Amino acid sequence: MNPNNIKKWDIVNARINPADRDKHPLVVISPQPVIDNAKLINVLFGSTKRPAEGLPPGRVLLDTADGLERMTVVNCAFVHSAKPEELMEVVGNVSRTRREEIRRVLSQTFAP
Repeated sequence: MNPNNIKKWDIVNARINPADRDKHPLVVISPQPVIDNAKLINVLFGSTKRPAEGLPPGRVLLDTADGLERMTVVNCAFVHSAKPEELMEVVGNVSRTRREEIRRVLSQTFAP
């Protein structure tokens, strides 16, 4: 994937750990000037939500409104970094409503 095609709030598939068998959805949260010029960008890690699972604090639920095929829990309590060239494909884009929710949860999580 061309790193120049990545935009803030894109949901991309990648392997955070090279040993991982499966790709995971990541939400790109770096500002666009950083994405365009950085060797590393900030992302939030997502994983499939299991039916009986609740939503723990510090997490936001994404779904088909965001372009995903299944419900996905995004962990806002830990910000990962990724090399733009490691991001494999754009699979969605976070909806405006969920962007606000992610901002709120990040603010609550990291507020003093």
